[in-house]
Amino acid sequence: MSFYDRYEACCKRANMDPVSESTAKLLGCSRALVSTWKKKSTTPNGETVANAARMLDVSADYLLGIIEEPHPIKVESKLTANEGQVLLMLRELNAEGQEAAIAMLSGLMAQDIYKKYPADAMDQKKQA
Repeated sequence: MSFYDRYEACCKRANMDPVSESTAKLLGCSRALVSTWKKKSTTPNGETVANAARMLDVSADYLLGIIEEPHPIKVESKLTANEGQVLLMLRELNAEGQEAAIAMLSGLMAQDIYKKYPADAMDQKKQA
């Protein structure tokens, strides 16, 4: 079974289109590159394999064909209830909706109250 076969099966289990623009963006590559994996039976670079493993919550060893069972990645921290709800809602959106939600969150995070060091605190540190 090729990398693409395993990747595609995991995407289907996660209700994701393996060659969609939004999925490719999450992987950090293009749709054309994902299609190449299938057509030419190639394997992506290590960073892309790692991104796919995190995105699909399976070990990179499984995607690479080293092991036969798609073991989930063991993550040290668990999501809070709010984080889980946001993730579930984000997954229900189409690509445009996801981009809009991310843009909205980015705008929110740009506010001073969410910055690690508000602008006035930085000015005070410079004066000291």
